[in-house]
Amino acid sequence: MKTLSHLKLREMDLDENSARSLFKEICKCKQLQNLSLCKLNVEEIPETLSSMQNLTKLSVLTVDRLQINGGYLSDFLNAFSKCENLQTINVSKDFAESERQNILPNLLNLLPM
Repeated sequence: MKTLSHLKLREMDLDENSARSLFKEICKCKQLQNLSLCKLNVEEIPETLSSMQNLTKLSVLTVDRLQINGGYLSDFLNAFSKCENLQTINVSKDFAESERQNILPNLLNLLPM
């Protein structure tokens, strides 16, 4: 799986342990260039998400209908802020009302200065 370049995860319900294990494995995919997370229901944002900065070749991130029960989409996206090659972020319009006012500034924070 270390040579995987594209990964699309769709329609999954993840408890805290499952999410931790999944993101830990994703972080091992050093060649990953395109990550798509669609219709995921995550119980809690795992601390392993901070390792996403190891995905140095990631250039496209798609987040579509991601439901985070114990956190915010902006926190989730910030985990990718140190991905040096990230060029495209696609985020669906489906996120909590409380996130709507914060999403643009948080996305702008991901852009290199």
